[in-house]
Amino acid sequence: MSRARRSRSVRVAAAWLVVAAATATAAVSAPSRAPRPTADAAPRALDRRVLAFREDAEPARVVAEVTATVEAHADGVHVVVAATATGPRVHGAPGPLSVHGANRITAEELTSLLARDGLVLRTRGGGGRAPGPRGPAAVVTRGRVHERRLEADGRVRHVEVGAPDGAVGVAWTSEAVPEGTTTLEVVADGRVRVRCVVRVGDGGARVLRLVQVDEHGEEVGS
Repeated sequence: MSRARRSRSVRVAAAWLVVAAATATAAVSAPSRAPRPTADAAPRALDRRVLAFREDAEPARVVAEVTATVEAHADGVHVVVAATATGPRVHGAPGPLSVHGANRITAEELTSLLARDGLVLRTRGGGGRAPGPRGPAAVVTRGRVHERRLEADGRVRHVEVGAPDGAVGVAWTSEAVPEGTTTLEVVADGRVRVRCVVRVGDGGARVLRLVQVDEHGEEVGS
């Protein structure tokens, strides 16, 4: 190989070493934590889990859907817990007129609980903070669910049932949760019905557990 060709080869190899070193340095120095949203940025979902909530009776049909979403906000990490009487796995109320995907009885129970302030979200922090008597304000979705109706001429059609201002869903957004493990509980008439456990730290945040709680206080779903 000529001296000129060897010189060019050395220069090319040196250039590749510089690029590789710069790439490695960038990879090492890149932050592991995603940048926090600015004040005007929309919340960003970090993790989400869905629970098929089942009735206590047998067979234990799915009568509601509960979701827990960990979100990054400008002021930190918040948890959104939502319960709804509708959803792809929700069974209708018992009887031949019910329609899959919405449960009239669940909607009526949600409406009744909210009317008497019987449904709240409580939070326990990792620092041993005791749950307060009240949680964040609930955001209620109102509307009607559908059921079948048999017409006089024998035809079956879908109609809306229930009060137009009845509740079909409810959601709470927690205060900013600290690093560590935080437990959130949906409480109906003083009884814990759903428990959500989240962890914030190590550059991320996720839902560790979303479970239903039975009448004996045992966790029975995931």
